[in-house]
Amino acid sequence: MTRDYTDLWVSPDPEILKRLRALGYSACGLELGYGEALPQPFARAAAELGISAVVKRIYRAGSRQEILEKLRGRPGNIILSVMPLSREALMVALRDERVDTVIAHPEMAEVDRNVLEVYQNPLEISLAAVRESLKDFRRLKNIVRLCQTCIAEEKPLVISSGARNIYELRKPRQMAYLLSALAGYDNPWDEAVSTTPYTVVRRCIGFV
Repeated sequence: MTRDYTDLWVSPDPEILKRLRALGYSACGLELGYGEALPQPFARAAAELGISAVVKRIYRAGSRQEILEKLRGRPGNIILSVMPLSREALMVALRDERVDTVIAHPEMAEVDRNVLEVYQNPLEISLAAVRESLKDFRRLKNIVRLCQTCIAEEKPLVISSGARNIYELRKPRQMAYLLSALAGYDNPWDEAVSTTPYTVVRRCIGFV
C-alpha cells in the first residue's frame, strides 16, 4: 500500500523541501512565526516538487486561558500546534478540536488515566526532542513512557523531525522504527509518519 509520508515539523528551507521529496515525503508542515504567510516562491517550489506544504505555528501555553486566547479566531488553513507547559494545558490541548497536534516534550505532564480520557488530538514527538532527551536519563525515561502509553492505548501519535537543516531529516521508515523502538515494539509505527499527520495536512488544505 502506498503511503503519503508526512513530516509535520520542518523549517522553511528550499533545500529541506528538496531533501524531503528525495526521501519519499508527500507533505510537510513548515514552522513560521505568528502572522507569517508561506512566501509565494516557496509555495511554487513545493508545488513543483509535488509536496503539500502547510504553514505550522507552535504556541507555548501554561494554562487553559492561554490556550483559549491563542485559539481565538485561528485561521483554518494552518497547522496549529500547542506545547503544553502544565497538566491543565495538556488536557485542554488534547481535547480542543481547534488544536491540530500537541507537542510532546521531556518535561511534559504524565499521560495518565485522566489525561487518556480526554485524549483526542495527536501528540507530536519530534526527533529533535528525542535527541535532547538523550542527554538526561530522566528525560529519556519520560519520552519512552509516553510512547509506550500512547501506543498501548492506541492513541493518535505523530513523529516529526523538527529539522532545521537537511542533515536532521530522516527517511520515513526510520522515523516509524524509532517510535516503535522507544515504545518497545518490533514493527514500525507507520501511521505516525503517514496517515495521522497527512490527515492533518489534508484538513488544513480543505480536503477533509
